[in-house]
Amino acid sequence: MYLYTTCKTCSARNRIKSNATTRPDLERDKGVTFVFNCKDCAINQSTHVNDVRAEMSSFPMVLAIVLGLVLTVLLYIVGWIAMATIAIPFYMWRQQQNDVHFFNSYRL
Repeated sequence: MYLYTTCKTCSARNRIKSNATTRPDLERDKGVTFVFNCKDCAINQSTHVNDVRAEMSSFPMVLAIVLGLVLTVLLYIVGWIAMATIAIPFYMWRQQQNDVHFFNSYRL
């Protein structure tokens, strides 16, 4: 999951560097309103925590697929191949989808 806000001047998406998984965590990390620098128009802007949105990142899914493939090879020897191939990527996708939905649905 990554966080972004939209520039009010040029409407470009700007990533927010934070490990917060909820809006209250983001508020503790950055404050209720914080200043960010737009990478396209280079203007410092103040934004509210509620203007920050979350989106799914592709890295956990790629990691889950690679882990699933490695475990598939290992579990092929044991005979439990179908369980790991399907369950691990599905679990990672579902967990990330829940995190994004929870972040976007909660407002301060």
